[in-house]
Amino acid sequence: MKAYWQIIFLTASIALAYWWLHTPALAFYSLQVFSLSILAYFALKFLNKAKIYHLAPATHSLEMVVITFAFLLLIGATGSIHSPLFPLVYLLIFFLVFSSSVITSIVTSSLIVLFFFGLGAENLIQDLAALLVIPLMLFLFLLSKRQHEEAFIEKQQVIQDEAQIIEDQGLLSNFLLPKLTQVKNLSQFPEQNKEAILGQIMLIEIELQRFLKNFKNK
Repeated sequence: MKAYWQIIFLTASIALAYWWLHTPALAFYSLQVFSLSILAYFALKFLNKAKIYHLAPATHSLEMVVITFAFLLLIGATGSIHSPLFPLVYLLIFFLVFSSSVITSIVTSSLIVLFFFGLGAENLIQDLAALLVIPLMLFLFLLSKRQHEEAFIEKQQVIQDEAQIIEDQGLLSNFLLPKLTQVKNLSQFPEQNKEAILGQIMLIEIELQRFLKNFKNK
């Protein structure tokens, strides 16, 4: 799913949760709908053939949209900012950061802050302090994601370097050394084996040029 579509769907899920909680006839069934949403979440995971221990949403998927709606509905129905389940919003931000783009994470986190503020703030200063933790956690998770990505890139580079070393060792042991041995044997009778020696030297030269070209392109 493209980033802008995910932003649209996440915005719609937040708006739907807000409207649901502000409609008394529907708010009464919030916990039941939360349960159905969780079932829908794992149904999506089953359809996407996720492994059983992959509990977090898949990258750029509808799973993030469903879990956002479910968590916001649960927290909103059990007391909003003052809910004992409010810390689940930090888990939601974690899922959001590691399954979405940076822009999607920032936009959605901002909408989540507005969502809880719109549900009502009894103690403005205390509630604002609680809500300000959301952008702080977002910032920390974004830094963690960046560090994780850099570590992954470094790991891939190490793997590539090790593969190159193995390839270079293969070149030496499987090609150059046998060729040099052949040249050495042929040079015992240089006059008779002149063309064969030149041919072997040419092959070695071609292989070395290819090796140097690949080395320069890295």
